[in-house]
Amino acid sequence: MSSNLVTLSICIPTFNRLVYLKEMLEILLPQAEALGVEICVSDNGSTDGTAQYLIDVSQCYGCVKFHVNETNIGMDLNIIRAMQMAEGKYILPIGDDEVLPDHSLATIIKTIDDYPDLDALFLDGWYTNAELIKTKKLLPDSLNGRFFSDPIKVLDELRTPQALGCFVINKDCLSSDWYKKYLGTYHAFCGIIWDYLIFKHKKDGQCSVVCLSVPVVLLRIIEKTWKTEFLKIMLHDVPTFISILPNEYTEIKNKIIKKYCNERSKLFFLVGYRSKYGLSNSMIEKYMKHFSEFQIVKARLVCLLPIWLATLIQDTKQFIKSLFFASKSTI
Repeated sequence: MSSNLVTLSICIPTFNRLVYLKEMLEILLPQAEALGVEICVSDNGSTDGTAQYLIDVSQCYGCVKFHVNETNIGMDLNIIRAMQMAEGKYILPIGDDEVLPDHSLATIIKTIDDYPDLDALFLDGWYTNAELIKTKKLLPDSLNGRFFSDPIKVLDELRTPQALGCFVINKDCLSSDWYKKYLGTYHAFCGIIWDYLIFKHKKDGQCSVVCLSVPVVLLRIIEKTWKTEFLKIMLHDVPTFISILPNEYTEIKNKIIKKYCNERSKLFFLVGYRSKYGLSNSMIEKYMKHFSEFQIVKARLVCLLPIWLATLIQDTKQFIKSLFFASKSTI
């Protein structure tokens, strides 16, 4: 594909998720081929046959290109590698277990065409379970169809770090090495949004940011390949990532960190961390540097629970919750 013909590149990092990757591409590729959308896949040294599958699928679809890393280079760099492969004017980094249903790409392309000077497009969609049953919307209704010219106002409205599959960004965001300062936080791909938007705002006096008004993506909430790093990511890396954002966001990012730490230190989360990931005092000492003393004390008290008891409490809560939703759905 010639770069002057490509509007959008979809950038997919993958690692040992061949079943999900196949499901995703079976839905995505016919749309991409019809619309001239480029598909870029970076395989992080998978051992499940992903490389051979990519060879086969690229021979059937000219819109696919891929790279296979000789060794696992880590999630951050693999996402950036996939993004750097892109030749399109805009890039959509997305996880290998997510789904862009039929007609999603047409909606995204139309929105890009409607805003010729677009810098970033935040996508709406649904969080789902493994079977793609919808559970929660990505964007609050108050953001649907909104346009922003000030990146500080955008961050103030969105608040949380953006997940893979939640945004489209102008490829010019890769013209600088902004991502490097975020390496190790599992959110390097997200940090460059906010550096780029500040850069554009300073350069042009404004930026062009749109929030999509219709859902186009399904994001699975399932066990990820980075599950062994879960507590480090949730308790340390996310607030650390937010703290590294450009100084122009200082007031907003302090609010985000405070809200995030308040949420993650609720007993419901802490008991779950103890049950599923073995939250311990050494982890608290190592990871919870952005949390308040009171929040750390709560976490230490939860660590007094035997893991079997924390698991029993967690399972009971989940059971009650499932009964509530089951009864609600029959009303």
